[in-house]
Amino acid sequence: MTSVNDSLILVSKELATSVDSLKNEVGKVDSVIVKTEKAYEKDFIDITNQSIAADARFFSEYLSKDSARFNDSNNSSTTEAH
Repeated sequence: MTSVNDSLILVSKELATSVDSLKNEVGKVDSVIVKTEKAYEKDFIDITNQSIAADARFFSEYLSKDSARFNDSNNSSTTEAH
């Protein structure tokens, strides 16, 4: 009976060690998630606080670059029609 108890105690200690290890990993992941959320939150605030004029300037610059790329492609008949 003692060997069964000893085996159960050993298994119990191994499980406790595994649980502690998993909790540690979960804590690390939670920390990464929080840091990522804060980074995106800052970007979101920066984006949403832009003026309408800044947004219009950004998109017109983007579209002018994009338009040049499309006009240089092999779809010239499609892009020229629009």
